[in-house]
Amino acid sequence: MEACEGRGTMKPIHCLGVLALLLSSCGPTEPEPPASHCLDSPSLATRVLQAVREADFASTWDLEAQATIARTPNVDVAVIAFQEGCAPAMANVLLSHDAPQGHVASLDAESLAVTGVTWRPWSYARWEGQQAWDAPWAPEATVGPAHGALNHMVPNPVSLFKLLVGVGVMMGVDEGRISLSEPLSVSSTHPESTYEGTVGEAMALMLSASDNATTSALIKRLHAAGLLPHALHERLGTLGLHTLRIDNTRPDGSWRPPEAVDTTGAFHMTSWDTARLLWLLDEEAPAPGWKVGGAAVDAGFLSASSKQYLRGLLEEQGWHEVLSTTATCGIEGREPGIPAVQPRRWLNDPEGGDHGVTVEGIAMTADVRACNAEAEVRFAHKTGLSEGFGSDAGIVRGLEGHERHYVIALTSNLGFRYTDRALSERYSLPCFRVGLCYTQRIATLGRTLDAWLRERLQAPH
Repeated sequence: MEACEGRGTMKPIHCLGVLALLLSSCGPTEPEPPASHCLDSPSLATRVLQAVREADFASTWDLEAQATIARTPNVDVAVIAFQEGCAPAMANVLLSHDAPQGHVASLDAESLAVTGVTWRPWSYARWEGQQAWDAPWAPEATVGPAHGALNHMVPNPVSLFKLLVGVGVMMGVDEGRISLSEPLSVSSTHPESTYEGTVGEAMALMLSASDNATTSALIKRLHAAGLLPHALHERLGTLGLHTLRIDNTRPDGSWRPPEAVDTTGAFHMTSWDTARLLWLLDEEAPAPGWKVGGAAVDAGFLSASSKQYLRGLLEEQGWHEVLSTTATCGIEGREPGIPAVQPRRWLNDPEGGDHGVTVEGIAMTADVRACNAEAEVRFAHKTGLSEGFGSDAGIVRGLEGHERHYVIALTSNLGFRYTDRALSERYSLPCFRVGLCYTQRIATLGRTLDAWLRERLQAPH
């Protein structure tokens, strides 16, 4: 099988159990669907590539430079689509200065690891031009095994890394090292502030509201339980997810090195490995079938109850503002993303008529009703937004009458510094969670892919 690489060349893409299909061209038009109702991986890859191109991320506006972004940003998009009676369809598309038209990543037939790409730690020096973009990389400057000639710098996942913390905590619960009901605290000497509560309460705040103090408390607990710095990474490695790492955390719960240290190389999450982790957590999806070292991946690396617990917290997500934008409903300039329902717990006072959304003390929108009325899916996900980076990854399940089921993950270096030209006159730096001072192109990408998948994943009549 082959799929479009995006530069007029053809690259192999290998996927387990999908229908063989030879695409006849790599043009911008969508290929004809196969005779079977099953969505296959080459068709999905072609559509994701097309959607990434249509988003035109290279036209994003840089608020710091007051100009169009200096080079094509790094965007990494992965989608795994599930359809009853069909093999999963899989795609990973990379966009960067080295692949300005997009690159469809090849997947190893057995391990489902990306091939042909060498993942590199993020370097501000290269991005900002203090170092030549094509300067040689140090041999050790890789994220996971090196596989190919295309170098792709892995954007900092920012708060998306809290998903890995949550997985580590549930590992500890399954192994009897941690209890969700046990008390937990982080001292006031930590820069994020204090926290007093239980592990379970901390998990809810960390995963549903992206709270930093509870994250610190849970990292501290993982160190005390012997799960950081090594055990969590070793477990992820046994799953073949070598690019998922949260290095440089410390026993006091802090994760930010001193100011003199470049923090961007400490946390890594490629979209493809993040999507595969979510697949492992999604027990409503077909069992993953990739192999690690010749043996089937351990889909039972967490108990069914732990997986359900994590999914439940992700479904209560408050920050619908990246791939889905329900939380910013009604704000001028907002683009609709994946049409996800905003959980009721974040509404101010619906019984009293106040349908605004407030998350962790930050008012998002004054009235979410119109967008919730249009919602078609539940999106169990975790977001990450900072000045320099933007990410979102989760499991999409259709509401009744709107059936579809897929995993989507996006990482990028498009945070609050990078907006759209039409919005640029409203905002200036610093611009943390003020209105829409970040590009809405990510939401448009989410909406485009969801609409296409809605049609392609419908059950046959």
